[in-house]
Amino acid sequence: MGIEVFHLDRLWWQPGKYKIVGATSVVTHTMAQDEVLQLEERIAAGKSWVIDSGVANIAVRLARADTVIFLDLPRWICTWRVLKRHNRPRPDYPDEVREGLGWLWLLLRWIWKRWPTERRPSVLSAIEEYGSKATVVYLHNRREVRSFLDGVRKNESVTDHPL
Repeated sequence: MGIEVFHLDRLWWQPGKYKIVGATSVVTHTMAQDEVLQLEERIAAGKSWVIDSGVANIAVRLARADTVIFLDLPRWICTWRVLKRHNRPRPDYPDEVREGLGWLWLLLRWIWKRWPTERRPSVLSAIEEYGSKATVVYLHNRREVRSFLDGVRKNESVTDHPL
């Protein structure tokens, strides 16, 4: 699509060589909340962007987005992907940052406990409230994701997607 992609986690986590081991790592190795908000506002003020991130400050992005892609994948797929990528280099983390077992445990708990009962409903509510001007594409499985990406590769408009 030729649009710059911003991995907010890559920017949020401080560069350096360390392992994310749990909640203490978040306090020690991340940007202050007000800095994150300012960063998101600067990025979202740009002409075009793709922002890959969780739900922190989602209203900033939704209010300015023309398209929202909501990956509403089954928890077993999310679990598999977290296990598969654990402690490996990732494009959405600074280069030398790795995940420890404590962080793995927190992510798995988040997927199975917090996401379905707290975070997913809050994201859907935020999309409804702040993303009313955006085209929203919900992708529920790998087949839908592949189909969507194939359409993007063929330069189809996101609004032409059949989902």
